[in-house]
Order: sequence, then structure tokens, then C-alpha cells
Amino acid sequence: MNTAERIAETLRASSLAPTHLQVFDDSHLHAGGSESHFRVLTVSERFTGITRVMRHRQVHSILSEEIKQIHALSLQLYTPEEWRTRDERIEGATPCAKR
Repeated sequence: MNTAERIAETLRASSLAPTHLQVFDDSHLHAGGSESHFRVLTVSERFTGITRVMRHRQVHSILSEEIKQIHALSLQLYTPEEWRTRDERIEGATPCAKR
């Protein structure tokens, strides 16, 4: 199982119970990056009523073991209502400045 699959499996099995989950391996956009840069899109009712910082802390806590093995993790965390408001639009990856 690769890193993206482990991240997805860990989040699916977590208390977040995501209604939408996508994990993107953006390593190819970065110098030397083999399974080093990831972008995670998660939609969960559990994010309702909490700040962006608290959402990030929750996900970082859940992915604590996976984070030890990677260089960068970008999180896009939404409630179902926020996700619908965005028209289910996914933000793109940020290109590496050193590439």
C-alpha cells in the first residue's frame, strides 16, 4: 500500500467519518519528490462549528504516523455545506518554487 492509500485508509477509519475524501500525491511537482507531497480533501460533518485551525489539528492528530514519513501535507477541510457552496470545486496543487 502506498502513502496516499494509507492516508485515505486512516482517514476513512477515523472518527471523522468523511462523506467525501480524496488524496492527491503532488510529489511529481516537487524536486526529488517520491511520495513526499500530499494534498488531502476531506468533507465531514465533524468539522461543523469548529475553526480551520481545529480542523487541521484533528487531521494532523489522526495522521500523526503518516506525517512522520512525508515532507508536506496540504489540507482542504470542509463541512458538507461548505463543500456544496464551493460547487464541489477542488483547489489545485501549488507548484514547487525550486523545481
